[in-house]
Amino acid sequence: MKPRTSSFIFIMLLVAVIALTIGSPVLLSAAICMLVMLVLALASVVTALLTLQARVVCAATRLLRGEKAAYQAEVSFRSILPVGDIVVNVAGGAGTDSIRFGGMPFRVYRASGEKVFQHRGVYAPVSGSVWVTDVFDLFTFRRTLFAAGGEVTVLPRRRPLLPFQMQMGDTGPEEVRRFPDDASSPSGVREWRDGDLIKRIHWKLTMKTYDPSMRNLKPMVRTYDEAARPDMLVMPDLARLDAVAERARTIEDALCEATLSVIAAQLEEDAPVRLLLGRAGEIEGHGAQDVGAFAGALARVAFDAETPYEQALADATRRLDRTGAIVLITSRLTSRLADCAIRLRQMSGVAVAVIWITDTGRADADALMARLELADVIARRDNPFRAGEGAEVQ
Repeated sequence: MKPRTSSFIFIMLLVAVIALTIGSPVLLSAAICMLVMLVLALASVVTALLTLQARVVCAATRLLRGEKAAYQAEVSFRSILPVGDIVVNVAGGAGTDSIRFGGMPFRVYRASGEKVFQHRGVYAPVSGSVWVTDVFDLFTFRRTLFAAGGEVTVLPRRRPLLPFQMQMGDTGPEEVRRFPDDASSPSGVREWRDGDLIKRIHWKLTMKTYDPSMRNLKPMVRTYDEAARPDMLVMPDLARLDAVAERARTIEDALCEATLSVIAAQLEEDAPVRLLLGRAGEIEGHGAQDVGAFAGALARVAFDAETPYEQALADATRRLDRTGAIVLITSRLTSRLADCAIRLRQMSGVAVAVIWITDTGRADADALMARLELADVIARRDNPFRAGEGAEVQ
């Protein structure tokens, strides 16, 4: 209850007591008028809320982080009692917009506005609440406002340039067991060419090509379907961030945008990519047409992984038969994670890169980065808090 309403009721009761004590009809009439005002104020607000029709329609359902989305708010009610005003608070995006409408019944009030979405994610339909106040400003009641138009998906932005380029053909010791052709999928037979392997000669067909007059053979070689290209495995750290809400959201945006930038550049070269998103599963792509699917998945992913990142890395990299590069993206670079990345590079032979989302400048941080680079692990640092966020990776 408002302080204004409490004071009004106290004065009404005081006037009524004085009127009954001294027998004054004038004061009694004043108390009755105040009671009628109180009842009408309460009745107008309650009936307006019961008959209220309010909605917010958002024009866009899919946009990039930092973009604006237009919306339209519409309010009407069918009570015979007018109210003081109706205030619609439109939530979603950056802050809350308050729109004030008139309080006459049987009229439709409309207003438009724009919301800026600063962080990636999937938002409920742009909604909020509606507050109704009576003409005497004695009562103000609230009602939740449900919007129309579906969810608003805010996608991470792609960085214009990659911080590094990884050579997918550099597979180290693993190269000895990764052939350009898939021996399990024969496709046909052709004549011998310089450079063919002797073990692929089809001897039975070769003997049939023997020409007695020429006294020679035409070696025939088996051909096979081309083996699948090695893919890039991208693993962002999805553990919950121990930071204040705004800082955590900024770091999450940087993690997702660094992930999307690496993936998009790879897919534009028609190279396959695998993205591991913890409980959200695994996503595969083979070309530029798949970038949108990765962006949508990164917009929806939740940073609530219960498994430590180092353990998730060990579980996911046990089978690397078709992996040519691994990209680790994290906001917590520790000695243990650095050991995992170095061991992975040494044991598997695949190219390994670590992107560290941080704004720290500590000496021990520089030592960790130098240690990774000395072990032939690509190490980069990305600071999302500096001016010109996302311009480049150091």
